[in-house]
Amino acid sequence: MRKIIDIMTVMLFFAFICLGGIMTSAAGRKAALSAFSAEQPVDEIQRSAAASFPASDKMQALCSRCARLFGQSAFDGVYYDADGGRLIDVHSGLDTEKAYAAAKAIDDFHAGAPELPAFVMLVPTASGIYRERLPESLAADDQQKLIDELYYAIDPEITPLDVYGSLFNVRENYIFYRTDDRWTPQGAYAAYAVSAQRLGAALYSVQNYDVEYTHVEFFGDLAERSGIRSIAPDRVNAYRCKFGSYVKSCDVTHDGITDNRTSVYSRSGLIKSDKYSFFLGSSELKTAHIVTTAEGMPKLLLIGSDYAHCFVPFLLPHYSEIMLIDPKQLADGETVDMFADTKDFDQVLFLFDLKTFCGESGYEKLSKR
Repeated sequence: MRKIIDIMTVMLFFAFICLGGIMTSAAGRKAALSAFSAEQPVDEIQRSAAASFPASDKMQALCSRCARLFGQSAFDGVYYDADGGRLIDVHSGLDTEKAYAAAKAIDDFHAGAPELPAFVMLVPTASGIYRERLPESLAADDQQKLIDELYYAIDPEITPLDVYGSLFNVRENYIFYRTDDRWTPQGAYAAYAVSAQRLGAALYSVQNYDVEYTHVEFFGDLAERSGIRSIAPDRVNAYRCKFGSYVKSCDVTHDGITDNRTSVYSRSGLIKSDKYSFFLGSSELKTAHIVTTAEGMPKLLLIGSDYAHCFVPFLLPHYSEIMLIDPKQLADGETVDMFADTKDFDQVLFLFDLKTFCGESGYEKLSKR
């Protein structure tokens, strides 16, 4: 029965190609037909099909399914881990020069405020944690090795928070989204659990949280890129502390506006195309200023990528104030010191996923110009 279904799928695939070809020819789009030449890789064929034919989402999914029937497991840089039931954005050839430049920028920031205790957390992506499951032909970077080298290069007065081992030990859990290249709150908690003590905080065990599962299921960016929908959709969840929310106010700046919230979770984020906006209301926020009920506790300056967004809820009991700044989202001419005076804080934590740290992390905006 399965074989019959597969044969029918292939037949439908070529039927769609023929139908799409006829329709696009009639519209004068002759370039669409050339997209299926034998010289082109399957990824290019898939992208062309999605762009050129009606019902492009269904066409892309059909292309992916047919390609899998013929043994393909990587689509537009996304690997389909059938055994793990997940999609993995394969990071190969990460820009180490940019990474070392970012490390130097952190050193320079610390040199400008040497009295402020500084910490750095570089978070591996799914490509690093599940590297052993990726084909050697994809040449995925050894993220553990690179993170170790970067920690070694950073000023020894800045405390590294190594979370690779903690994430690797729980890699069979839901620590990364199946269809999106970001970690889940469960992954963020694993990192918090191994770093809280080094930050000087009393660890809240997982038993102190209630996990709320939202009703919204979604397919993320990796499903969009690969066209694969034959895996379980993702669902956003929230870890809610049993002792209360700890949030007095949460002012989030994004897209030129400031939202005044009373929670670090945003129900409105669930209706956005990027469901990660559930955390703090936007996945591309510039700043988030959070005041908590933990009066008398230290104040934290948190500088990082969007991986910091779902890490914030675990920090709330330990800080009276948290100022989160994403340097990547700062406009030209803006620098971190325009939004936060280091003299107002007791600690600074740099938290980046490795992909962002090796890319456009905005590290040049950490220091004054």
